[in-house]
Amino acid sequence: MQKLFRSLIAVGGLAGLVACGDDVSVTEPPPPAFAISGAPVTAVQVGAKIQLSATEAATWASSAANVASVDGNGLVTAVAAGTASITATSTVDVSRHASVTITVSEGSADVSAFGVTVRVTVDCPAGMMTLVPRAA
Repeated sequence: MQKLFRSLIAVGGLAGLVACGDDVSVTEPPPPAFAISGAPVTAVQVGAKIQLSATEAATWASSAANVASVDGNGLVTAVAAGTASITATSTVDVSRHASVTITVSEGSADVSAFGVTVRVTVDCPAGMMTLVPRAA
């Protein structure tokens, strides 16, 4: 009797699925977001190097290589004052990309003391500091 009952349940279940038609579909979950990490939140000085990384294998490009260049591994070098957009494009799916903005400052400031103002400029790669008198 139990076997008959189980068989009837199984047949009823199959009949119910067949009656539903072919409207059953299976969808894959969306891929995780493609993103860049490691970007500074403040301006960087000329000569600074910043290592960026993407959530998956990517190619890298700069909108202004004269301001901030980027190599194939996501290593950004601050070249000159200005702003550049660094973009990573997935090598798995080129429609997936992300960008960050890098702001580069020249590394100088005016300093005043005892009525004298000088412009202090720091050249990090060369390890030099320059002081230039400024008009008051």
